[in-house]
Amino acid sequence: MNLRATGKTATTIGLAWDAAADNIAVTRYALYSSATLVLTTTSLFATVSALTAGTTYTFTVIARDAAGNLSPASAQLAVTTNAATQPEAPDTHAPTTPAHLRASGTTYSTIALAWDSSSDDVAVAEYDLYDNGEWIDWTTETSYTITNLPAASGHVFTIEAYDTSWNVSDTSDALHINTDVPPDPSTFAPAVDQTVASDIAGDTAFIYSGPDPIQSGVAPNTIQAQRVAILRGRVVDRNGEPLAGVHISVLDHPEYGGTASRADGAFDLAVNGGGPLTVDYDKEGYLPAQRQAVVPWRDYVALPDVALLALDQAVTTIGLTQLAAPAVS
Repeated sequence: MNLRATGKTATTIGLAWDAAADNIAVTRYALYSSATLVLTTTSLFATVSALTAGTTYTFTVIARDAAGNLSPASAQLAVTTNAATQPEAPDTHAPTTPAHLRASGTTYSTIALAWDSSSDDVAVAEYDLYDNGEWIDWTTETSYTITNLPAASGHVFTIEAYDTSWNVSDTSDALHINTDVPPDPSTFAPAVDQTVASDIAGDTAFIYSGPDPIQSGVAPNTIQAQRVAILRGRVVDRNGEPLAGVHISVLDHPEYGGTASRADGAFDLAVNGGGPLTVDYDKEGYLPAQRQAVVPWRDYVALPDVALLALDQAVTTIGLTQLAAPAVS
């Protein structure tokens, strides 16, 4: 992992390393001094502090993936802190708050973010991104594109800045934003080779796989070529008008992920055929619906239109504490 020193003082050593590779995802790095765990981090650099001047320390780093598997330890790196000088004042000043968080572009599965840079009395090390309070990733830039998002989904993004001493800024103002509804797949489907027989598995794989699928969240190796089926349906309101942005999924089958209805109310959802499935229809402000479909292997299945009813906006709140006690004779 190319563990290396990026700087040192009498009491601190800065370290960095290259990203480890994993077939799924590396989630954390553990930094050791000799056999003692110093810290864990999601970053590719760290500053070890509270060290003794003129002392040699030996470091290694180990990567951990989402399943808890550990990599071999990196090659050892010996670093000697500087000789003692005048006591160094600790850095306790946090960076300024990242300002003007904004979206520079959206699609049905991506949101590009940008913000104004923070300032710090030493240096800003990184920006951490959050969606609805959940950490997403970090970057040293003032822009970042989040990918593989569900279509027509709502998000609340915030940013925090960290300096080289890991002082953290206040959280930025929140950005509330939705991804777009998906496009008609016929507008970007790969060209079909007219000289060979059509194959439903190959012709429809772009719906749920690749860098920008319209059906997101499909677990790896879920869709089987010998069983794949495409559910095609349409969602309307009580007046029969197309209803866009309805989230479509399969009950009790999170491995299929989901999609959303398009501007014309239509949708396409890839599943495995071979029995009955229950399709979930859900949109904020509307009563949800479920419909069962018997799905054959390797076929396209046309589902009946589904009408969602808007929730009644006339709501009366009843306080249970205000109810009169029943009369007892």
